[in-house]
Amino acid sequence: MDRSDSSTTVSSHLRYGDIFTRGRTAAVWNVTDMDSNLAYLVQMFHKEKAFANGKSAHERMEEIPALRGRVPRYYGVPPIPDSIILGTYDGRKLRDIIWSLTNEERDAIKDQITETLRILHEAGICHGNITSRNIIISDDGRVKLVNFSHASVQEALRRESMWRSYKSTDKYSVAQMFHEVESARALEEATCLLKSVRNSDHVPTPQPRLARLLDLVEYPQRLVRPIMDIYKSPEPVLALALARRLANHDPDEAIDMLKQAEARCNDSSVPVGERPVELILQMKLNAARYLIDAEQGYEDTALPPSEGLCEEAVGFYFWSTPGSSAADDTVMKLYYELAGHLHGLMLYGHAMDVCSQ
Repeated sequence: MDRSDSSTTVSSHLRYGDIFTRGRTAAVWNVTDMDSNLAYLVQMFHKEKAFANGKSAHERMEEIPALRGRVPRYYGVPPIPDSIILGTYDGRKLRDIIWSLTNEERDAIKDQITETLRILHEAGICHGNITSRNIIISDDGRVKLVNFSHASVQEALRRESMWRSYKSTDKYSVAQMFHEVESARALEEATCLLKSVRNSDHVPTPQPRLARLLDLVEYPQRLVRPIMDIYKSPEPVLALALARRLANHDPDEAIDMLKQAEARCNDSSVPVGERPVELILQMKLNAARYLIDAEQGYEDTALPPSEGLCEEAVGFYFWSTPGSSAADDTVMKLYYELAGHLHGLMLYGHAMDVCSQ
């Protein structure tokens, strides 16, 4: 039996076969056009609202050449109420294979979904229900986004804020769908890496790798102490990653770690030209911000210690950045945070002084 192509007109003489897939909002059936002997799918929606969503989205998508191969083709409506005719597609649901994919395969799929989403949003369409059930991977690695039962077309929404919210939800859904797997894989890799370091195995660049993995793990606290047990004096890149995880519950320890790492970078035995200036600046900026967050209960009328760390960070920025000025984003953002902090502590005069710099 042949399959439909983009130029096909579907007749009203359809023979219904077996179920293709079934979900909460619709059932999809295999059908054959009796006049042309071409195969199609008919999506039968359980509710009129879902039908309206799917129909309007598919009508819009059919007008966009860039979506060819990324979403099912649309061929109109059959005689059955609340149904649409779609082109057939083969492949496996991402849900069924996501845990068996390599990092490279997973990244390639994520990139394709992200690009499809970008095209949809530019065309004024939000999917509304991006899950691993609604992503089909063909044998040649092509990715198709299906099931537009929850879709929204921009002009049909009453408020622009709804459109922005729906777009954000789409993007978050893509990120969250992969995060669970990425987090589990990162924890597994980090655990193996730490074991190798403990066994004195040769491991290339372990500290930058651990810093990267800390940012991928959903619950990084499970790694922080084991890493600190091995690396008593972490390199700047690892110190920054560890301090980010410590700052929420132990800002003093986070700040102390950054200061010690910074001091090692500025040791007289390290030539000035070999010091990691950008990392030192980031450590100073982060330490200042962690102290701002930790001073919410400050009750003195004198300037809090965070002001000194902010001035130190700004001074280093001016020294290390040729042509820098007080109007640069790095300076303005830090001073803005400091001024807001001082205002919250009711140190209004000091806040005004910061704003006037």
